[in-house]
Amino acid sequence: MADIANNVFGACLTCWDRTANYRRYIKSLGDNLTALESKMADLRCAYDNVNRLVSTAEKGERWIRTPITDGWLQRVETHRKEAEEILVKGKEMMGMTCLCGLCFSNCRSRYRQSKLAEAKRDDIETELDLSRTFRVKEDVAYEPADLMLERSLEALSRKRDELHNVFETVKQRVEKKEGMHLVRTPEVGGWLERVQLLLEKEVRKILEQGAQEMEKGFQGVGGDSLSQSQRNSTSYYQLSKHAEEKRATLEEELRNARSFAVFTYKPDDPLLVEIPLEPPVGLESSFEEVWHGRCGKDHPPKENPQ
Repeated sequence: MADIANNVFGACLTCWDRTANYRRYIKSLGDNLTALESKMADLRCAYDNVNRLVSTAEKGERWIRTPITDGWLQRVETHRKEAEEILVKGKEMMGMTCLCGLCFSNCRSRYRQSKLAEAKRDDIETELDLSRTFRVKEDVAYEPADLMLERSLEALSRKRDELHNVFETVKQRVEKKEGMHLVRTPEVGGWLERVQLLLEKEVRKILEQGAQEMEKGFQGVGGDSLSQSQRNSTSYYQLSKHAEEKRATLEEELRNARSFAVFTYKPDDPLLVEIPLEPPVGLESSFEEVWHGRCGKDHPPKENPQ
C-alpha cells in the first residue's frame, strides 16, 4: 500500500512539475498583456518617426524607400493588427473567472493567449531594435538614378559655365597681347585648345544626351508614373557617372588656368630653347670655310680626316 501511495505521490509531483510552465503562462496572462501593450506604444512611436522620415524623403526629395524600410513598415502594420487582436481577446479572457479567480474557465485558451502575447512582445522588440537604425533619411531611402542624373547634369552645366567664363577671359587676354606682336606660351595655347574641345564637343554631347533622357521626365507611357525599375535605369547610372567624370575634368582645367603666371612672351624672349648649331662633318672644305666664316670663334674649323 505504501508503495502504491509513493507511486501515486511521485506521479502527482511529476505532473505538477510538467505543468508548471503551463500554469505559469495561465497566471501570467495579465502581465504578458500589459507588457505587450507597453511595447505596442513604443512601436507606434517608432513607426511614426520612421514613416515621417520616409515621407520627407519621398515627397520632399523624390527619393525611393529602401526595401529594408518598406519591409519593416509592412511588418509593423501586421504586428499592430495581430497585437490588437491578442489584447482584445486576452482582456476578454481576464474577466472569465470563477471562485474569485482561483478557478479559471477555459484554461487552455488562456494558456495559448498568454503565449501569443509573450511571443508578439518579443517580435515587437525585434522590430524596435531595427527601428533604432533608422535615424536619418539616408537610412530609410535612397536617391534613384534619374535624380542622380539630374543632379550630375546640373553640376556639369554649372562647371561648364564657370570654365567658359575663364576660357573667354584667357582667350581675350591672349588675343589682345597677340595684337601687340606677342606670342602665347605653349602651356596657354595647349590649354585653350583642350578647353575648347571640351566645351564645344565633349561636354555638349553629354548635356544633349542627358537632356534627351530628362525629356522623358517622370511620366511613363500613357501618362503613368515611371516604375521604380525605370527610375533606376542603367542608362541613367552610366550617363550620370560620365557626367561626374567630365565635371572633374573641367575642375582640373580650372585649376590649370589658375596656375598660369605667364600668358604671352616676346618672340625674342629666352622662353624658347635655342638648339646650338653643330658644324657639319665630312663636307667639302669650301663649305667648311663658309661655315667657319658664319660661326666665327664659336666653332673653330676642324681638320679633314685623312
